[in-house]
Amino acid sequence: MKPDILTVSLCHKYIARLKHEENNLEILNLQTSTVCRSYNLQTLVRQFSQSNYTGPCVVSQLQWEHILPDSVSTKLAVVVDNLHIAMIIDFRKEDTEPIFIKQPKNEGIESIEWITPPSFEKDLGAYTNSRQLLIFSKHDLAVRVFSLDCTHVLFTIYKPISSLLIRPSHDNRFWSILANTLEYNKPPVLYHFYNEGSVSLLIKSIKLPNTLTTEPKLSWSDKGTWLQIFNDHETIFGYNLLVYDLLGRVSERRRIDPLVDVDILDNGYNMGSDDHLHFSSNEFQSSWVTLSSDREYIVVSDLQGHQLQIQIIEIRLLRVIKAIELDLKDKQGWKQSWDKFVYGTIALPENLEITKVYSHESELYICINNTYVVGCNLELTDSDDIEIEIESIVEVDTVIVDFYKNDNKLVLVSEKQIVTLNDDNDKPQKIFETNGTIKNTQPNADQITIIYNTTQKTSWETVFTSNKFASPRKKRHLVGNTSISLDDITDTFNLKKRIKSK
Repeated sequence: MKPDILTVSLCHKYIARLKHEENNLEILNLQTSTVCRSYNLQTLVRQFSQSNYTGPCVVSQLQWEHILPDSVSTKLAVVVDNLHIAMIIDFRKEDTEPIFIKQPKNEGIESIEWITPPSFEKDLGAYTNSRQLLIFSKHDLAVRVFSLDCTHVLFTIYKPISSLLIRPSHDNRFWSILANTLEYNKPPVLYHFYNEGSVSLLIKSIKLPNTLTTEPKLSWSDKGTWLQIFNDHETIFGYNLLVYDLLGRVSERRRIDPLVDVDILDNGYNMGSDDHLHFSSNEFQSSWVTLSSDREYIVVSDLQGHQLQIQIIEIRLLRVIKAIELDLKDKQGWKQSWDKFVYGTIALPENLEITKVYSHESELYICINNTYVVGCNLELTDSDDIEIEIESIVEVDTVIVDFYKNDNKLVLVSEKQIVTLNDDNDKPQKIFETNGTIKNTQPNADQITIIYNTTQKTSWETVFTSNKFASPRKKRHLVGNTSISLDDITDTFNLKKRIKSK
């Protein structure tokens, strides 16, 4: 039996649940778990196709819309994979018919992405919040831009090699996507669009200087001033970095060139601190950091044995301004042992790999081997130098799948548990644990809603980031303690007293 699909709305008020066996979609109130709307997908398909369809509806994706500030979610996209249909459900009124978008059978639908609405957009039509979406075909053959206010395709972009990218700090007015051309062995093209709310306009297309055979990493700086295109797969030892502003720089040859075009290449080996030859790193990660109101930097990190190598590129100077090595061997940190964290020496294995990187303002967090998280702090000194220090190291006993900042805490999401760390490097706190598998998390203020699978079903739980998770062993101890009455045991997650039994 296939597990249910669950996904939380971005307003944090609703949760959508798809029951595969019943072909039934439910919109529930997240706080009360009551059903607000219920839809039978077979019935909706029959009404759309005007046929007596009795087959299954194989749903591959539920995707909530993006919302305006202080708004409430109103729409959900449903991808019916076997019928090549995208269903847009507006659940504000029970009798509102869904919008159906049917794609060619030979293309199908790989995924859907909503385009974030402009921050100060007014409700001028029948719909609120997101009114445009991207539909990616199977095998990335094409991506099409649709508007709920139009009956035709706005744009078709062939051979996309990136997902939708929103330019930050500009009212969500600009979005971009990178795609190959239909010509063989030609550089890809970066497309910039201006979002008017109901439709988007193509404002610029920029051909990159070189061909790409692998997908690069695209990311805007925090202020939305610079766009970096980073790739470490096109060379065996090294990486390529391109930096553009929104419209690019026109060269003397009437071509749009990047402001920064850096190729870092290595000969493949170097002398380590142990006086032995080592192969050079072929895995690099890049991140944006902001150290002052007008100073934005790109930090490129890699590992050479137990040495964390960091290069800092200042965009204002268009060059690498600093390269340092930080020794990770025998560092003190928090290590998870059974049901608790103990402070001591972190013994790293010989083979290390950076698996994830996350940056927040001047903080840089590096995940190694999906088990260790190294926290670094970058500081701009009075002499205009940059100092980097390792602030914390944490080792957990399950595979880390995600990490991010929420409520001024670093949240580590692993397959079995969620752990939080504060900025003072105090003892990490476990706020959730399951015997199943965590599938997704949705943070909101000081809360996190967790969707997880068990052997019986797919469930969800909302926890506070300030909570301390009580292990089953500790819970049994509390219940067995006769000095504590049942009335004094509170609900760990809802923080409400249990009703006294009569």
